[in-house]
Amino acid sequence: MELQNLEKQVDVLQNQKKDLETQLNEHKNMESMASEQRGRIEKLTDELSRKDQEIEGLVQALNEEEKELEILENKSLQLEQMLQEKEFALKT
Repeated sequence: MELQNLEKQVDVLQNQKKDLETQLNEHKNMESMASEQRGRIEKLTDELSRKDQEIEGLVQALNEEEKELEILENKSLQLEQMLQEKEFALKT
């Protein structure tokens, strides 16, 4: 009788061991996936930082282009005004 009880306890303990091993493997898999995700997040964060710098550079270049365009527009207006003045002078 006592031997049967001990055998049952052994069976129960073996089942518990299998369950714990399964849980451990699941935990290891989850830990591995979490590590992969951390690596992916770091990579994406670095890429985002590079894109932010690229955007900042493009915005600066755009601002410079806008300034140059404004200067050219002012020169164009001045030249048009000079042309009109000369045309008026020639007519008179």
